[in-house]
Amino acid sequence: MSNIKLFLDLPTEITEILLEENIDLAHFLNHEFAELEVKLQYDHLPFSGDSIEGDFATKDLSPLLTINGAVSIAIIVSSLGLMINKVMQTYNHKPYVVTVVTEKTMQDEKGNPVSVRTEQPILLEPRAANTQEGFTFQYNEKGIVLKIGTEHQETK
Repeated sequence: MSNIKLFLDLPTEITEILLEENIDLAHFLNHEFAELEVKLQYDHLPFSGDSIEGDFATKDLSPLLTINGAVSIAIIVSSLGLMINKVMQTYNHKPYVVTVVTEKTMQDEKGNPVSVRTEQPILLEPRAANTQEGFTFQYNEKGIVLKIGTEHQETK
């Protein structure tokens, strides 16, 4: 039985969603693969400046999955990638609120200038974009780092 440490280097917003929404990646993998024993914790990434793309150790904490079992790491990564992709698509395509602030100068009854401020919230839908998801691996004796991210290209 193997013991694999799989660190997930995700965009900060996605890590925050996982924490806020109590999305348990270990529970997901335990459900998908009955032969695995997976535990989730949060820890610092094990790599620094010598990483594939810049400095992996820039964030405070990242999801760390400790996996015990005899399943190919490629199958595990594929399943995790699909789940995290769904979270990222939901995050990247949700509407957001922008507040438009206007300020006018008017006169009161005595003719003195008075500033009047109004705020109007507007719900915006995200623009259509071509999104490319990608990932990179890095491995050493401390474990595997799977960096997952997206790149957006606005469409007109």
